[in-house]
Amino acid sequence: MKLVDFYRNTAFDNRYDENSFIGKILNYNLWSDDEYWKLEADLQKLLRLNLNKIFIKQEIMEGIFSICNDVFLAQKWDFIKIDSDILYKNNPNIIDKEPNIYDRFRRLKRLLVAVAYGDENFFNIDFVYKKPEISCKKDSKKEA
Repeated sequence: MKLVDFYRNTAFDNRYDENSFIGKILNYNLWSDDEYWKLEADLQKLLRLNLNKIFIKQEIMEGIFSICNDVFLAQKWDFIKIDSDILYKNNPNIIDKEPNIYDRFRRLKRLLVAVAYGDENFFNIDFVYKKPEISCKKDSKKEA
């Protein structure tokens, strides 16, 4: 199983990339939606593996804890900027609400816990922050 983006986000690993999701959080206080969805794809692979009760190597568990440490113990969420050029189509019960930094961290935290414990309920949660089914880019001319 290829976990390229997982290892790009594991700070103690020699494959760590400062332009990864975690790298941007640590170095620039920046949440990159593009980099987040790459990391989440690999974390979901690990969750599915754990659901099948396949042994997860210690190296991977250490990587999960490294990501948890980097994101949840070392950061003040209020100071993190969001880099997103995606228009979100949200839950119809939440009108005109773009996902904020807390919505984003809530999803990541829940996913990391799910991977560590093999909790399939992650897939049933209706998060405010979710990957758009169709990538809708914001019109940069209107934003300027």
